[in-house]
Amino acid sequence: MTVLLQSMEKSNGVLATNLNPNFEDGTMFANDNELILYGGLSRVTDGANPPPAEVILGYEAYEGSASIESWKPGFEQKSTNNSVTRYVTNGAGVSVPSENLGFYFSGMHGLMGDLVEGDNGSTYSTATSLITVNLAAMRNESWQNSSLPAHIPGRANAEIVWLPVSESGILVVIGGVINPEILSSNDNLTDEDIAASSQNSPIFMKELPVYDIAFLQTTTGDIPPQLTMLCSVMAPVSDGSTFNIYIYGGYDGINASSAPSDDVYILSISSFTWIKVYSGQSSHGRSGHKCIKVYPDKMFVLGGAYKNDSSNCLDGGFLQVFNLNTLQFQNTYDPNEWSNYSMPLIVTDRIGGNTTEGGNMLLPSSWGDGGLSSIFAETYTKPIATYYPYTSTTVTPASSTATSMIDDSYSPSQALEGFTGRPARMLIKESHIDVPTKAGGQDGSMRIYIFHPTIPGYPNARFPGVVVFSEIYQVTGPVARFARQIAGQGYICAAPSSYHEFTGPEALKYDAEDTDKGNLWKISKKIQAYDEDASLSVDYLLSLPTCNGRVGATGMCLGGHLAYRCALDQRVKAAVCYFATDIHSATLGEGKSDDSLKRAGDIKGELIMIFGKNDNHVPPEGRDLIRKTLHEKGVLFSFYEVAWAQHAFIRDELSKGRYDPAISKSCFEMLLELFNRTLKLDLGDHDGKKLEIEDVYRADRRFLRRFAIPILCPTELQSEARGSRGAVVAVVAGRGREYGHDNRPGRRSKAFQFKLISLPRSTFFRQYGFDAIREFPLCNLFVPSNQPPNLAYGGCALTGIHLSNGRYLGNLGSILVAFIAVVTCILLLLLSERKRAAVGRREIQLFLLGYAIISICEIFTVGAFPLADNVRKGFTAVHIAAITATSWVLFLNALVGFQLLDDGTPLSVGLFAGSAVVLFIGTGYIALDTGFSWTGHFDSSLSGNNRNIGLYVLYLLFPLVCLFFFYILETILVLRVLGERRPLIYLTAAALLFAIAQVFDFVISPHICNPVHGKINGAFFETLFSLLSVVCVWLFWSSITEDDWPAVSSGYT
Repeated sequence: MTVLLQSMEKSNGVLATNLNPNFEDGTMFANDNELILYGGLSRVTDGANPPPAEVILGYEAYEGSASIESWKPGFEQKSTNNSVTRYVTNGAGVSVPSENLGFYFSGMHGLMGDLVEGDNGSTYSTATSLITVNLAAMRNESWQNSSLPAHIPGRANAEIVWLPVSESGILVVIGGVINPEILSSNDNLTDEDIAASSQNSPIFMKELPVYDIAFLQTTTGDIPPQLTMLCSVMAPVSDGSTFNIYIYGGYDGINASSAPSDDVYILSISSFTWIKVYSGQSSHGRSGHKCIKVYPDKMFVLGGAYKNDSSNCLDGGFLQVFNLNTLQFQNTYDPNEWSNYSMPLIVTDRIGGNTTEGGNMLLPSSWGDGGLSSIFAETYTKPIATYYPYTSTTVTPASSTATSMIDDSYSPSQALEGFTGRPARMLIKESHIDVPTKAGGQDGSMRIYIFHPTIPGYPNARFPGVVVFSEIYQVTGPVARFARQIAGQGYICAAPSSYHEFTGPEALKYDAEDTDKGNLWKISKKIQAYDEDASLSVDYLLSLPTCNGRVGATGMCLGGHLAYRCALDQRVKAAVCYFATDIHSATLGEGKSDDSLKRAGDIKGELIMIFGKNDNHVPPEGRDLIRKTLHEKGVLFSFYEVAWAQHAFIRDELSKGRYDPAISKSCFEMLLELFNRTLKLDLGDHDGKKLEIEDVYRADRRFLRRFAIPILCPTELQSEARGSRGAVVAVVAGRGREYGHDNRPGRRSKAFQFKLISLPRSTFFRQYGFDAIREFPLCNLFVPSNQPPNLAYGGCALTGIHLSNGRYLGNLGSILVAFIAVVTCILLLLLSERKRAAVGRREIQLFLLGYAIISICEIFTVGAFPLADNVRKGFTAVHIAAITATSWVLFLNALVGFQLLDDGTPLSVGLFAGSAVVLFIGTGYIALDTGFSWTGHFDSSLSGNNRNIGLYVLYLLFPLVCLFFFYILETILVLRVLGERRPLIYLTAAALLFAIAQVFDFVISPHICNPVHGKINGAFFETLFSLLSVVCVWLFWSSITEDDWPAVSSGYT
């Protein structure tokens, strides 16, 4: 992964001034335009003079001021002011780009504030200062030196973290030590220094300086030991209520020869609770490293040393990747594989809330200062720029290369023509504007949120505009993130607040109360007011000098309908409507009466309509009506129905398990294709000529199945995101004049209809409504780790009992019932052995033996007993194979009663056991090859067959068929052959109990798991009722093999 890194020469022609010697343990201040190197120990040579105390080195990457003549990127000599010296080292530095500020806390300096140098036995004293630099004005930076309050001790090599809280954010200082060993003479502390550090330094993990470093706040929980030269990153939950600071590594600052830490702790704020989330190995530890958060769920660990000795190779290499969600180090890194941050369950178990919200989070038992409570209660409102996803990354190991933050194909109008330097970087500036409205029946005001792309150094760049309409909750976090994604591709996005007639511009909550409000306001607002909102948004975009004059629209849910209506404005060249509601029923607006479909012919731009096949807000007949009407009205459009997708499948927050990132990505690519083609390209006027469609082949459905599907389902799509849901493209035969681009009534072309179809990796049965299938043990095979159960699939994670180090005893109830089942099987085996004359004794014992194996496996699969992931996959494969084989054995038991073969003979038992072993080995191999991908043959694929369907069939459908015929055959045996009805009571009870078990697994499980926050789910009841069902099967067998059947009267006495 180090191939992603590049070196940068510092000399830039100024080596003679010794502006750029090598420094260590300084810091780098940066905003979005420049960076400044500050502080640190210099390693000067005899041939160079040390830099002056006020001279520092900076690098200007992007032009930050239009007043700088002949500006170009490069290194620049800079100076501090206000008597701030660069002669300080081993402090804690942090940059705050959204505030254009940098902070440097404490550290060490020379006794008289003189030059600090390494390797010369110099004597240092602790700096009691907070250095602040303001980077707002390039080449006119402002510096300030503030003394620390007396109750805030200075220290070396601490960590300082900035949190987006209150008006300007707050600072939190973590760790550090007094008397650092690395700055002592010959790296040896005196006994007095060691004693002082051991006594005073541990408090730096318990009492933390916060805010403007004027207050001390006490922490609780798993407080880390004395640490210095550690690293940290901060991860906020999506609602901004909680901030988790991750720290990693470091050592005690006393004895460098001792192994450094390899542990990860989380400091959750505002509860100020420490939680140890990862216990590493001493050989993997490091100190003196740096950490950066490249994605919401990824922490890069860069460099460092083992035992402070650079000659010791770092275990794992220079760069390590730690996943903030799974709390594990990753062996690989792919910039295309990332996810939003979810608060780990080990944290929510300790302090409350859930994975995406603070909820009922704990607060400190007492605040260090009464003012801190109100500070943390205030929301930070300034935009914070993000640069992920990294859509274009070029890496050439042999040379230094650049990484672009925008798509390679992007060219924002002629402003960039002739540009041959480094790739342009797209930044997003966020703002809002309030515009007057009248159509609502009274004078009012509507807020439009603006997401404007900028390219530093290109103030005249022009971009297309896109109106982004929100769902019924106004401009929420998911809508804003959606707008930022589009803006990051070079579009000015305007997101209007739809309900300004009824409430303020703030987003509604995703709860029942605000949902009711949104639905009520949706049908209370006048249609004319909706249209005015759209027109005003388009007006605003076209009024911007940075807009190229082309505008599109998009939106989701209600916003999808509004984007459709926005397209009625002939200035709108394209629209993408995600799961648009109420178009089919014409029930939008006051009186629940709109004319959207009737006016479809007014749409002159190109349209994309996207729905989920399982969208219960727009039923199939509604989607058919929309498609049919668009055909009839001659609209140029594409119509996509995504298999298994539900309503709101692109909403990444509180979507009730419907969010599907893989499908969302595919749909976003379709949006970009349309907008890039219609809004960025200047095609000129249409030439008016008819597009003639020529058949390449006289294709039929068989041809399509053999050739078209493999062509349209490339391998990279088929295997996308192993273990997650991925979207692929399939082709469906059909005819429609819109695909031939001949919009004249009655004209029909022979083109074939193409549709986007999504096939989730492990959700074959979701098309039948069984979403709870992802809780089955089968799902352990499709992801690297499914612990706690269901966590990898975004559902209710079964946490059960929390143990340690992120481990859980998931389902204690199922484990106990499974153990009881094993004991029960042993007892039934012994009871069966006593019935020596009973028909089918050996055969029913084979069934009981199979069920005992299933029950043992359930302890580790359904019961989620802590195991290594690969071992769990092995148990899962045995579990599935045992279910298949045991179901087959039970079916064969039904044949025994008809005496087609003599029971208990070597032939009968051999056929039973042999066929069961064949099924067991075959199913087990398929399961293992699927889980471990030994050959890749059984990986999820759409190139003709989805081979995982076979695994589902063996696991679910085949056993069901066996059980069905077992019941039918045994019923015939009892009624027709034996002429009895009493045994049917046991047989029917077994069937009903089995059915109840499946209802708990397929239907009820999520409804049990969610209210108890993952402490139990339907698997416990499935295991219990399955055990009772097996007992009833044995009782049924016993009842039809009794020795005391009532004798038929013969008339003799």
